[in-house]
Amino acid sequence: MNIAVSPVRSGFSVGHPGGRAGTLGAIVRRGGQSFGLSAMHVLANEGTAAVGDPVYYPSPRDRSVSQATRLGPLQPFTPFRTDPNYPNDVDAALVLIDPARLGAIDPLIPGARTPLRVQAPAAGMSVMISGRTSGDQVLGTIKGIRAHVAIDYPGLNYIHFRDQMECDGYARAGDSGALVLNAANGRVVGLHIAGTAEAAFFTPIQQIMAALNFTF
Repeated sequence: MNIAVSPVRSGFSVGHPGGRAGTLGAIVRRGGQSFGLSAMHVLANEGTAAVGDPVYYPSPRDRSVSQATRLGPLQPFTPFRTDPNYPNDVDAALVLIDPARLGAIDPLIPGARTPLRVQAPAAGMSVMISGRTSGDQVLGTIKGIRAHVAIDYPGLNYIHFRDQMECDGYARAGDSGALVLNAANGRVVGLHIAGTAEAAFFTPIQQIMAALNFTF
């Protein structure tokens, strides 16, 4: 299990004080500032959190909170649409990293190429993640593209998504928010949002970048 106070690194535990533990996907840039990227249901507690709420690294589920574990404030996010006729495109959010933690950032992303590059996912592609629960370089294969899926979130029942990627099961609870990489070349292809032993789902990285307006 990937749990640490420092360094602040992709693949490790992160979370909102009211929610479950998830995974810090990456450190990203917007407007000259550094942000942590993860799933919205992780950083914003299924969408019930308030902008400005503290986010902790690691998650309060994994370690008691302190000033040393505060990562920064939750940024504006888009709550889930609950009407299945209007499916969601992304489950993603950002946390602005506190100045006191900027010096602890480790930009390493296990398995990623340097400099970081992105690409569109494709059927049959072998992918991998580094997750809070599963650890480093867990492998899976994309078996469905642009899938319409319904994911059961606690307290919300089923939330519908469109244009998601379906893989064989590669993840465990707590891996939500992990960056998904092309296992062959280390390019970023998506953000993991949900999974079971039978199937896992991630959002193409281009959709995430367009929705949250960041760069790597």
